[in-house]
Amino acid sequence: MENIVCLGTVGCKIGKELEKYKKYKMFYIDDSGKKRKRFLKLKKHADPEKYEEEYDTECDRFLKSIQGNVTMVLCGASLVSSASLRILEPLKHRCEKINILYIKPETSLLSETKKLQERVVRNVL
Repeated sequence: MENIVCLGTVGCKIGKELEKYKKYKMFYIDDSGKKRKRFLKLKKHADPEKYEEEYDTECDRFLKSIQGNVTMVLCGASLVSSASLRILEPLKHRCEKINILYIKPETSLLSETKKLQERVVRNVL
């Protein structure tokens, strides 16, 4: 069974579409949205740096059952995507293979802050 970690609003929306396939075990992480099975709601922050700085070990406990292969789905324009490296850190020791499905937004439609956020996340990943 493939594990899918959906991060942020866009990642969670894509994950919702993948739910219909039984071969995926879905994990959702966001700072907003509807509660669903295997959903972790992070504290909302105004600054992207806060998502990484105030990373909670609750997220590690939430993802502890993941082994084997994992795919993380995220969009860099989402502020919560700043926590992606902190989320991936404990997974690298338990998982055989980690894939990233990065959704690149139409940057011409983003605010300057969101453009910077997207560029940082994309280049770090």
